Parts: sequence; C-alpha cells; structure tokens
Amino acid sequence: MDTGDNELIKCIKEGDLKAFEKVFKDYYALMCSVAMDYVNDSAMCQTLTEDVLLNLWEKKNELVITTSLRAYLLRAVRNKCIDYLRTQRQNSDFLGYYDSLDGMFGGAMADEKDLFEQLISDELAELLDRAIDEMPEERRRVFILVRMENKTYQEAADMLHISVNTVKYHLKRAHAELQDKLSAYILLQILSFMLLSRLLHSLN
Repeated sequence: MDTGDNELIKCIKEGDLKAFEKVFKDYYALMCSVAMDYVNDSAMCQTLTEDVLLNLWEKKNELVITTSLRAYLLRAVRNKCIDYLRTQRQNSDFLGYYDSLDGMFGGAMADEKDLFEQLISDELAELLDRAIDEMPEERRRVFILVRMENKTYQEAADMLHISVNTVKYHLKRAHAELQDKLSAYILLQILSFMLLSRLLHSLN
C-alpha cells in the first residue's frame, strides 16, 4: 500500500476529520462516476457513495485495508451498487427512483441517518443539475450521454462527431468540476450529521 495511504488511514483511525475531508474530496466524484456505471440515477449514485464514505468514518476503528485506498473505495462502492440493485430486483413494486424515495424517506424515520438523507437529497440533486447545466455544451452532452444514458465512449464520440480521446477529456474535466462544486457541500452535510448524531446519542 502507498505510504500516503497508510498515513491517511492511520489519521482517520485516530479520528482526524481533516484526513476524512481529504479522502472525501479526492474520491467522491470518482466514486459517483463508478456508481453511475451500475445505477443509472445520479442522485442515487450520490446516496450510495455517501453511504460508503460515511461507513468508512463510522467504522474507522475496524478498518483493514490491504490494497490501495482508491481500490478499496471503488470496490466498496461497486459492492454497494450491486446490493442496491439486488434489493430493487427483489421488490416487485419498485417503480423508479422517485417512488423509492417515497418508500425510503416517507413517514417516520427509522434513525437519524434516514433523516439526514431526507434533508439533503432534494437540495443535492438540484445542485448536481445546476452544475451539469453550467458545463460547456459539448462537455455537458458528453457527460449526459456516457454517465446518464450509458452510451459507450465510441457511441458518444460518433453521436457528437468528436474523437474518443475528446470524450475522455470531457469526462475527466466534468468529474473535476462536479467534485469542486459538490464535495464541499456534501462534506459539510456529513460533518453536520456527525455532530447531530453525537448530540442525539448524548441525550439518550
């Protein structure tokens, strides 16, 4: 494992929020992108990615990572997506993401994590839509085709009359832009959730 990864994991295990913030900023956008290869729903991809990162923090004392941190996180988000898809296939009443939100977030909340997700879901989806809308036109079209409509790089290149390398460039830039615009917001919400959770537990 990389020396930098070892130090970062060590700091996280010691409860260093700065280290967690670095992991979040470095990997959030990439993890969302990987999730989009499995779950064709940007808001749900964000939720699954946040679950993985939050779990990393909540179970920091139990962390055992033998690969690189990048490989560990990408495998974790893939597994999270597979579990999610398996659950949806087993649910014959599943009618799409918005219906799942009604079932997942409607009524009484089972715990404070559900409450946290309910509070940020709509706002985050709005921020993501706005960030995509603000991309240069060609970049936005590449992102939508590949990450939202599941087109291959070659298919997107053919449809837009550009090279595959240009498609890859636009995706790389799109991910960086989304990371810059969304990671600070998500991190703030997660830290707020942590503080709220601690407060609630201290009152019990």
